[in-house]
Amino acid sequence: MPSGRYFYIDALKVLAIFLVIVNHTNSSIFINQSPSFEWFASVAYFYASKVAVPVFIMCTGALILSKVDSYKKHISRFLRGIVTLTIASFVYYYIGNGFNVTPENLNSFAHYFINKPTSNAMWYLYLYIGIVSVMPFLQRLANCMTKRDTEVLIFLSLIAPGLASVAGHFMNLSLYERADFFLYSYPIGYLFLGYYINKFSEEFSIKSSILLSIFIISTAISTFLTYMQFDEGYSVSLYWSYLSSLTVVIPSASIFYLLKRVCDGVEVHGKSSIISIISLSTFGMYLFSDMVMILTGSYYTRLSTSLNPLLSCFIWQVSIFTLAFIASFLARKIPVVKIYL
Repeated sequence: MPSGRYFYIDALKVLAIFLVIVNHTNSSIFINQSPSFEWFASVAYFYASKVAVPVFIMCTGALILSKVDSYKKHISRFLRGIVTLTIASFVYYYIGNGFNVTPENLNSFAHYFINKPTSNAMWYLYLYIGIVSVMPFLQRLANCMTKRDTEVLIFLSLIAPGLASVAGHFMNLSLYERADFFLYSYPIGYLFLGYYINKFSEEFSIKSSILLSIFIISTAISTFLTYMQFDEGYSVSLYWSYLSSLTVVIPSASIFYLLKRVCDGVEVHGKSSIISIISLSTFGMYLFSDMVMILTGSYYTRLSTSLNPLLSCFIWQVSIFTLAFIASFLARKIPVVKIYL
């Protein structure tokens, strides 16, 4: 991997962090409505945002699977994840009661923290820690695998489970949990898909217009399927938003490859690009975004009374993105904080 930064990775991370914010704010519009033009627009926007987490995982695979790091570096990443998760979870858990920490509620926090995330976005850190914990072995595996081996692993981790899941969704069946083998799972699939596109995409060529069309058509299909199953409730109709669903796998792969094609050959050195600067702040933006949402929620409520809800929500999303970036950028100026952000 070159010493400079991949511009397409920076661009993908910036796009993904905005779509994370969209995913966490937009659903309140369509969930409170019946199918209408606004409902369809909100649902389509929601599905377009579902590529965010897969793109982040694919970026990790593209950057890390192509090399073999020391165990010391892996342990450092793991501890960074644990420390960040603990501190962020503590803040989100106690912010609601003015940080009134007592021995009793500290014990309650510990149990809550172990069982589930303390904020809407924090679940990803649990996944990240899991990925980091197996990365030493995934790196060594990737460096021993051929192109065909990688293709088979991607198929078994994303395509085959996706097909089985779609069949199970319509037939009301699910695989017995004891038969669910972790290696063939969507995090592994997305990691190796990002690695595969980064390493082998020069050997095949798909036009940008086709990749964009795939993304748009996939979003349209997901929206239509949600409409068709609307009467069964959102617990059923939003199945198509699951990260392991083919309706997320396909647009995620297309948008990742599309940005790589568009940005191909562009390499950003240092901190000369605004995209690069924002990209460096995306992890902090992810941590701060829920806090900004909480603090600005009333602003969005007031705005939506005078403007179209979708337009109001978009303005709110841009505001969250901007404020989270400022918070992350300034926090990274503190050396000890920069280590974790």
